Amino acid sequence: MEFNISTNILRDQSKDLKYVVTPNATKIFERIFSSESSSNKSFTIIGNYGTGKSTFLWALEKNLLKEKIFFSAKLNCKYQSYQFLKIVGDATSLTYAFQKVLGLNNKSLKLKDGSSKEIIEELEKRRKASDKKKAGFVILIDEFGKYLEHINKNKESNDLYLLQLVSEWANDADKNTYFLISLNQNFVSYSSSLDLIDK
Repeated sequence: MEFNISTNILRDQSKDLKYVVTPNATKIFERIFSSESSSNKSFTIIGNYGTGKSTFLWALEKNLLKEKIFFSAKLNCKYQSYQFLKIVGDATSLTYAFQKVLGLNNKSLKLKDGSSKEIIEELEKRRKASDKKKAGFVILIDEFGKYLEHINKNKESNDLYLLQLVSEWANDADKNTYFLISLNQNFVSYSSSLDLIDK
């Protein structure tokens, strides 16, 4: 086992990290995954730097894939496995980040009208493919504050709209989806230069 001061859900996905399961982490995991038929499947995990948000996401993935049980093996027995779409925040557009990870043609779609629609359509295609395999579909975005900082700096309301669309798309009781983001502060803390309506 390896001890990391900082965890990256992409870089460290194959590592065997030390993770100390706390009662609070267990409650969060159970709240997210305890009900298959819930229509609330979008969650924001907020905590100060160094409080273990990224390592929690790492452990959550290992648990759902049954590679290592940290929380519970019995939740959501409807799904035999899970497929993951993982993004780590960067000082760029959220739209571009989704386009990149989904393999969409960035030259034709980059921040143009319709790019949000194309992203949702691709997410739905992947969700249906997971569903055919009796697998849940989990979108993880770690360090989401970097996207909010970019939105605040560049006033890109398209990205806020995309965030809303993805959340609404995931919050469907009939879908096998979960959408989780991690933040160091609440949303309002990132909105200093936005218009009142965007705040």
